[in-house]
Amino acid sequence: VKKAELDELKEVIKDLQHNLADHKGQNKDLRDHLM
Repeated sequence: VKKAELDELKEVIKDLQHNLADHKGQNKDLRDHLM
């Protein structure tokens, strides 16, 4: 595997983790709103 491909994968994973964190935050906001 070329280094460039690895770097690209790391970026993708970072984006995914970021999106997951955002999603959890939104779910928490929703729950707080519904309580």
